[in-house]
Amino acid sequence: MKDFNESLFLPASTFMVRVPQLPIDDFYDLLKNANLYEKLFTFYENNPIIQESILIASPSLYEGLANRHQSSNKRIKQLASSLLKYISRMSTRPTPFGLFSFVSMGKWGSGTELFFNFKNVKKRARTDIAWLASVLAKICEENILLPSVLIRTNPLAYTVGGRTYLKYIRKKNNKNSKQKISVRNSPLIKRIIELSKTPIAMLSLEEKILFDYPKIERNKLQILIRQLLTKQILRLSIMPSLLSETPFEDFINNVENSFGKIATIAYLHRLLKEIENYSEISLGKGVIQLKELFTKMNKVSNSGFTPLQIDSAYPSNLLTLNKKISNELSEVSEILWKLSFWKKDLNPLKSYHSEFLNKYGSSRIVNLKEVLNEDLGLGIPETYKGKNLKHYNISEEEEKFIQWLRKEYEECLYKRKQEIVLNEKFLKNLTTNIDKTEALLSFDITCEIIANSQQDIDAGNYLIFVPFITWEGGSTSSRFLDLLGDSAKSYMKDLIHNEELLEKNTLFSDISFMPFDIRTGNVCIHKNFRKYVIDLDNPLSKFGKQISFDDIYVGATSKRLFLTLKNTKKELVVRAHHLFNPDLAPEIVKFLREVSSERYSNISPFFWGDLEQSFFLPRIIYKKTILCAAQWIITLDILQMKKNIKPQQLEIPFNNWAKKWKIPRYVFMTVGDKRVLLDRKQSEHLHEILKEIQKGNEVKLIEKLGQNKGCWVKSERGLHVSEFTISFIKNKKYSSPEDFSQIPVHKDILLKDRIKLPGSEWLFAKFYMNQDSENYFIAELLPKFINAILHQKIINQFFFIRYKCKNGDHLRIRFKGKKGILASKLIPLLHDWILELYEDQLIKDYHLSSYEKEIERYGGAELMDYAENFFFFDSYCTIVLLQLIKNKAINFPNYVVAALSIIDLLKNCGFNVDESIKFLSFSNKDKNELIGFREWRKPLTDLSKVMMQDNLFENKNDKIQLLKKTFTIRKEALLKYSKKIKQKGKNISIIETLIHIHCNRFLGTNHSLEKKARVYALQSLISLRHLSIVGSH
Repeated sequence: MKDFNESLFLPASTFMVRVPQLPIDDFYDLLKNANLYEKLFTFYENNPIIQESILIASPSLYEGLANRHQSSNKRIKQLASSLLKYISRMSTRPTPFGLFSFVSMGKWGSGTELFFNFKNVKKRARTDIAWLASVLAKICEENILLPSVLIRTNPLAYTVGGRTYLKYIRKKNNKNSKQKISVRNSPLIKRIIELSKTPIAMLSLEEKILFDYPKIERNKLQILIRQLLTKQILRLSIMPSLLSETPFEDFINNVENSFGKIATIAYLHRLLKEIENYSEISLGKGVIQLKELFTKMNKVSNSGFTPLQIDSAYPSNLLTLNKKISNELSEVSEILWKLSFWKKDLNPLKSYHSEFLNKYGSSRIVNLKEVLNEDLGLGIPETYKGKNLKHYNISEEEEKFIQWLRKEYEECLYKRKQEIVLNEKFLKNLTTNIDKTEALLSFDITCEIIANSQQDIDAGNYLIFVPFITWEGGSTSSRFLDLLGDSAKSYMKDLIHNEELLEKNTLFSDISFMPFDIRTGNVCIHKNFRKYVIDLDNPLSKFGKQISFDDIYVGATSKRLFLTLKNTKKELVVRAHHLFNPDLAPEIVKFLREVSSERYSNISPFFWGDLEQSFFLPRIIYKKTILCAAQWIITLDILQMKKNIKPQQLEIPFNNWAKKWKIPRYVFMTVGDKRVLLDRKQSEHLHEILKEIQKGNEVKLIEKLGQNKGCWVKSERGLHVSEFTISFIKNKKYSSPEDFSQIPVHKDILLKDRIKLPGSEWLFAKFYMNQDSENYFIAELLPKFINAILHQKIINQFFFIRYKCKNGDHLRIRFKGKKGILASKLIPLLHDWILELYEDQLIKDYHLSSYEKEIERYGGAELMDYAENFFFFDSYCTIVLLQLIKNKAINFPNYVVAALSIIDLLKNCGFNVDESIKFLSFSNKDKNELIGFREWRKPLTDLSKVMMQDNLFENKNDKIQLLKKTFTIRKEALLKYSKKIKQKGKNISIIETLIHIHCNRFLGTNHSLEKKARVYALQSLISLRHLSIVGSH
């Protein structure tokens, strides 16, 4: 049996349980009535808890039910249909929503004991965020801001092409996260935005602007500031932070500080007290008080939504669940993570990472806002614009699993089977080569435990269903912590502390922002337990040490992007401790979270891949855990029925279809994001299914596991459906934090020193051509032109690299000289030469561009001249090597010549044989590139020996002498550069880059040839060392 301490993921010491208010027996008992609709009304009228729950969830339905006796038959059926769904939810779905369900905390033990006494369930009401926003809007209309009110520039505003844009507009009921506004960047507006980057008093802002622009009238300036506030380019710090546990109190204080003691303040204070009083009233006894509260709150401002958000909890330290469950889930989570590991290359930032390396390299960190600015940097990733990810490479193991799954699926279709069993041995064989250190640090699993009694659980007679996983441990329960009490907060603090201990050299930050649809901000309210925080709305020190976007820098390793703070030498990981959909976050927030998660391989629920949209998916089970419930998709087309048909006409074809596919009696009907448990053999329930099909919707039916059994959580009311959320954290045995001690130090370099425009001492030209023509161009055409302009002293340096991008293959050539001469003489000569190249069809296109120096990549500003000098001589060296091969002066393959060139480069950088082997071993793990080496082993070993010698003419072989003589072209420049690299204590990665760039010049953009050359160089040196050892004996 597996040792629990060896598990990849370990459960937290506590769990959260979610339970519906009504017992499951109420759902089944109601089904026994011949007139279900009438029974539903009676059941509602006799149950004050349901009445209070409906009033909270849908005041309009509450009013409709109160007046149903005066309603038409059609309206009564509509009311009954809505009530049916709500009561089904209150008895069968534990998902927190108003008073429909409650949450509690429990701990692991040797036995199971979960009993709830509903007298102890308490509720917490707090103001709806959208209502607060509507109150603020009304106050702003009716009152004058104090001169001391603080204003700040919206951190989400950005400048492109002379305009300031804002894509993320916060509005009531806003469904468009891509809505955009902009203002022209006049000098005045630029100054206002600049002065407001940090919070500034309105009066101070006005005084500073009037000092800079004395001709502006104050009232016109105030109008402009108000316009910028209305457009949300500027912001008032009045709405409460979503990190506050008391948002309404904070809001009242902020309003008073901004407007003074206006009449509304006293009224809001009274409302606060009444809300607190309502929260103390037992469930089912607060209808009158709640109606009065709604009336009073809507009198202040009517947002169009329920003005209160209400949740309920059962505070207890006595709930226990058998630790067998946690052990089972620990094993299952590792299986799910391994199955998800194959998808790690399906990374939305993969191509963006390549673009970053191409533009900035790996030796530079760049300010976040600059990177995402399309004028200055790369702009936002293409995937954020709705463009699909490119197909990722499928591994051999994943291909085997896909084939096996498809075979099992086809068998289920053929035999009408509803279950596929995952074999432990089969999975183990497919997932042996997975690196556990890459696993994410924490996550939440939400599961259902299907059993008939608590005793059955202790005896091992249970099944677990895992439908939901969230990537950040504790994020599912974070918004309920104020309800669950101090012990729950202490648990959360410990969980986050233990997670951060896994990465001691990493800075973790929470992030908080108001969503574009303001009302969804209710699910984002949570307490911050981390040292650092990025609060976009109300950055206050009491919520954590504040980080702004200006503080954050982006860098890249060879594998991925990373975040850091300026000069910290630590990676920054950004978390959002709530369940708001990250795809709906501002683009800059989404980018921060995706870069942060890119360092880990994440976990997902079971994924069907291409089969995901199939009309039928069988149940997937592993040991005692159901990874996917059986489900069916039903449409009019599947039933072969036409539109404009009545629901009752669908009954026979639906029942025939359900019988054919063995659909169980009790199913969850899912349409969009709505989910309700129905009995397909009960006429009113069946009508709900047929009605959705008749509308033309795609209706998903998911089996209810356990059918009319499977519930075991008890209260004085009966048995309840339940869900459990368990936080898991990575076992510290598999923690392997990356070493970020070599994070580049950011240095402010003047734009004129980094970017050289046409007209400066550098001229940068791109020559687009077929890849097959590159060697001919470099060996024959380029040297003639270069030699001529060098001889005429038009230039004193040049260098080239090859490049491959979406615009086509091309050579990038940089010319250096006196800027007046380059402009007056080189450009006309280039014009004539390029015209000839066009006429001879040797190039496709030609561009002049700005030369952006990769200063950090090559050791800093002090070393850049040495680097460019080496590039000049290495380019000449490459030209001669290509000429030798073209003229058949040497008959070695290009990758063999490249291997010898690499050895020569390392030697002249001061590496001996052992040091060269160690250096090359880091980056040469692809043994496939060794194919063909055997026939070259002896000649390459002999050649390597010659390369490591200093005497040019020690070997009489003409071809070897030609090579060594060619390599001496760059020798002096390389010796000077490498000496400076050592003196500055710079990273050895510079040498790695020089080898890569040389291979690019000589071999082209074919990376497999470079890998082959590196492997051949390594193996040649290993053979040389072996011969030396043998010879010494």
